[in-house]
Order: sequence, then structure tokens, then C-alpha cells
Amino acid sequence: MRHGGGFPIVPCFPGGGLIPPLGGKRAASVAHTCSLVSHKRSTMRTSPRSGQPVRLYVKGVMLGFKRGLRNTYHHTSLIKIQGVEDKEASNFYLGKRIAYIYKAKTLKNGTKYRVVWGKVCRGHGTNGVVRAKFRTNLPPKAIGAPVRVMLYPSKI
Repeated sequence: MRHGGGFPIVPCFPGGGLIPPLGGKRAASVAHTCSLVSHKRSTMRTSPRSGQPVRLYVKGVMLGFKRGLRNTYHHTSLIKIQGVEDKEASNFYLGKRIAYIYKAKTLKNGTKYRVVWGKVCRGHGTNGVVRAKFRTNLPPKAIGAPVRVMLYPSKI
């Protein structure tokens, strides 16, 4: 696996051990990358019982936009939620928040990642696809891209 700097990333070991592939600046930058990775893992939320990381969202895929034969309506996106196969199961997700996360080139607020928030507004058909409206219309490059369907706000 290669990092953007052109050098291989060496895995961190539990004792903090590191096998640098090269000497000099590259070994130092690998060590820095390694320390960042281990720090991120320690701040992740874990389950109190099993100690495993907890995911507070359900994965989904943006299928495309609501459309007819000739017209496309970009203000409404079609989302396929993982594990939802029928209309009754999709009713649970009505009103839930959706996040489309993408990476941009320039730094804003200290990060290159941006989020477009939306909300599940209704079902679409009988196979568990839902319609969602986002604060700004999703770009066409989002078709086929992953989205996160948050498990809030809760109705139970």
C-alpha cells in the first residue's frame, strides 16, 4: 500500500514498535503517520460490552435522481439503504438524517472533508428504496457513491 508521499506505510504494533523502511526524513514521516493512526484508534467510540467499535449509521448508496421518462428532478435523490428490502422496513427510516461525505482539494475549517446533509422524506417503490432531499442538490458524481443514514432522530 502506498501513501501520497510515495513511501510505504508500515503498520504500528501494540508496543509502539515500528520497522522503518528507509532512514532519514521518510522514516520520521512514517513514524509520524503511524503515531496519528494509533491516536485515532484510541479515541474511537467502543461498545461497553464487547469493546468493538460502534457504527452509529447505516450504509446506503445514492442510486440517482427522481425522474420520469424524460424529466429528471435533481432536488430529490433515490437512496438504497443496506439491509432494507421492502416497503415496511423502509418506513423505519422516514425522517432520518443522511450525510453525503466527500473530499475536496482545499482546506476549510481544518479539514478537506465536506458534508451535505439531507433527510429521508418518503419511500420509493416496493423494494426498500427511499427518496431524500438534501440542503443542496447532490452533484452527478454522487451517483453510486456511499452515504450514511444516521439513526436519529428516533421515533421509538
